[in-house]
Amino acid sequence: MFLFGARAMPDPVAPPGALDTQTIRLLDSVLGNPDPGACRKVASKLNATEIITAMYRGGRSTRLAALEVAGYVDHPWPILPYLVALMTARERQTASRSTRAMLRCLQRISSGPSGPADVIEGEFDQLATALFEVADNHLLASDIRASALCAVGMIDNMTEQKYEPSQAHLENENDAVKAAAIGLLDPPLGDGVLDTLARIATSSDEIPMHRSQAVGLLCENALAHGVKAPSKDLSKIIRSLLSADPGAEAVLPILGCLRRFPPDARADLVSLALKHPDPAVGRFWESAENR
Repeated sequence: MFLFGARAMPDPVAPPGALDTQTIRLLDSVLGNPDPGACRKVASKLNATEIITAMYRGGRSTRLAALEVAGYVDHPWPILPYLVALMTARERQTASRSTRAMLRCLQRISSGPSGPADVIEGEFDQLATALFEVADNHLLASDIRASALCAVGMIDNMTEQKYEPSQAHLENENDAVKAAAIGLLDPPLGDGVLDTLARIATSSDEIPMHRSQAVGLLCENALAHGVKAPSKDLSKIIRSLLSADPGAEAVLPILGCLRRFPPDARADLVSLALKHPDPAVGRFWESAENR
């Protein structure tokens, strides 16, 4: 049996009853199957309880197949708490496939014809809380922790509730987790978050992409408040990053924000950005201005 990392939240209880041979046979048919539609076909023949039972009571190969299939069920909500639990499994493939299935399920829920209409009030909150716990679990691989925050972002987009990362997420020592946490933010932002972003944006100890993310959000926050020009503080922060000679990928988001200010308010900052030696920066600006 697979083992779990430490969690503050109890794992959901597996459904009672044995795993029947027909379910095993169907799930085993997707193993190594080159047909891209194999998982979808099997998912149409099994209900959520059968898939959950296979996750918990099947052998390793059956469990992994069940996790692949889980991402293709038409109504995946009952499976999601189990996927969150299995994201904390110490067995790497189980954790990785659970994570992939979670993201795929949320995508299906958000893009379905009825959207998340079948979700009971409060279930999104519970799921987001559990995913934040996964992101906080230092025993897990960084990609799984970061994916948990990406999943929270998908939930955020489906609801009117705003799920903001904690200060610990924004200041996490893990680059992937920090990037995912910053990506959860959506202006207008509170003073505490703005102070944290300003520290990230101006710190030479931060990687360029984190600084770029923070500067981009500070810029977007100014636009959200309807200002007509970057403030002196924001201009100073933007200049600080651009003067640090970041890669083009760190400059483009800033230009994307600056272009939405009036030309006379952004001219000096745009001129500084366009001195970047990578021609991709100039091409991006020319393309953006010609839209």
